[in-house]
Amino acid sequence: MIEKINLDERYYPSEELYGKAKGEAHYMPMFKSLNEFFDLSRVSNIIDVGCREMWLLSLINLNFPKNSVLGIDYFPWMRNAAPNNIKDNFEIWDMRDTIEKSTFYTNYNESADLIISTEVGEHIDPAYANTYLQNIHKLLNEKGRLVMSWCEFGGDRHGQHVNPLKRKEFMQLMFDNGFQYMESDTEEFIKTCRSYKVQEYYIKSNLSIFKKNTIDTSI
Repeated sequence: MIEKINLDERYYPSEELYGKAKGEAHYMPMFKSLNEFFDLSRVSNIIDVGCREMWLLSLINLNFPKNSVLGIDYFPWMRNAAPNNIKDNFEIWDMRDTIEKSTFYTNYNESADLIISTEVGEHIDPAYANTYLQNIHKLLNEKGRLVMSWCEFGGDRHGQHVNPLKRKEFMQLMFDNGFQYMESDTEEFIKTCRSYKVQEYYIKSNLSIFKKNTIDTSI
């Protein structure tokens, strides 16, 4: 097995945690965009992979309490800082490990109608990018949608962007792992995001919508 990058040496709670005011303000534009585009009242099961403190899922839960939400992140201190209304929906898991080994997988296998994983892929070791995407593939149901971004640039201060990908590389990686790019949906979703003033950083980081490919191309 290829040795993993030690994430605990590159991420610090004092720099990463948003807190309630900043967290809700940061994620409110994305929440509004997702709600307008997908009508979250009709989306039963939502998973956020790389959920940080779960502020996005907290907004979804507060507005649509009947929805099932699950947040997945690597860091226990992210869970400790999550809002109380959904802290129990936070699973600590390293997405570089096959998800079948987790205690929660059997309850969520192909359950998600919507998976969100923005600004995560570039933080995953290149050797484990396929595992990360295959885990998402296993959680998404056949009619579900994946909202994902993947930054093209490295050079961040703590060397966290270990796997930046240009758009062509990103699209090929997604195809190789069994995902189909939804071009028209992506274009409309980006328009919606801009109307709600989602940070341009997300949009320029290859923000895209995918579904499972009907033809099995997965690795």
